[in-house]
Amino acid sequence: MYWRAKAVLSGWKSIFRNNDVHLRGKTFINKPPSHSTNKMAEKPQAAAQVQEKAKPEAPAIAVKKKKKKWVPILATEEFNGALLGETYVEEADLCKGKVIETNLMMLTNDPKKQNMKIKFEVYEVKNNQAYAKLNEFELLVAHIKRITKKAKSKVDDSFTCATKDGVTLRLKPLIITKTKSHHSILTNIQNASRAFLTDFAKNNMFQEIMRQIITGDLAKELKNHVKKYHAITGCMIRVAKKEI
Repeated sequence: MYWRAKAVLSGWKSIFRNNDVHLRGKTFINKPPSHSTNKMAEKPQAAAQVQEKAKPEAPAIAVKKKKKKWVPILATEEFNGALLGETYVEEADLCKGKVIETNLMMLTNDPKKQNMKIKFEVYEVKNNQAYAKLNEFELLVAHIKRITKKAKSKVDDSFTCATKDGVTLRLKPLIITKTKSHHSILTNIQNASRAFLTDFAKNNMFQEIMRQIITGDLAKELKNHVKKYHAITGCMIRVAKKEI
């Protein structure tokens, strides 16, 4: 038995040494080498072709930057041409459209105006000087909270109207009553104030409206107009701005 098994194993080894393997009457031919070896051989050639096609990059051109300068921004004649600030730009014309925000007390030297914030927008540049006109008025939130804390009732409105010179104006009046009021009375006050301000805006230019808001004259006229509905302790325009 031992010699017979050894003979069988030696016979199988001789068969597998040949190129063709015979098994159960079928012939299996050894496969040729895979294409991966050919692809590996082609890679150096492809890399060489890419290097031949690549062109040397053009040298970078140095861009010379313009020297910046300080340009002063001045307010309009309503504020006596006060200096609002300066901006650092390459060209003075780049100042157009810039918005400057400041406290009204800084321009008027009036401590009573410290609760008012105003914004200017540059509209013109002449002789390396930028000129800005009033664009927005707003009462500080802290001031509004302080005066409305003990209020019994208040009318807080927001609407748009057109001025005489065609500017769309956003107004937000705030009216505070002396005692707690019925809802219908508050509605009458709201409707009356909106009608009054809309008619006022229609007959006045934008800059004139903003001037009367800053001085408080418009708020006084509004208070006199709505006090017939209920006793009023406070009346103000808390926001006035151009609507974009």
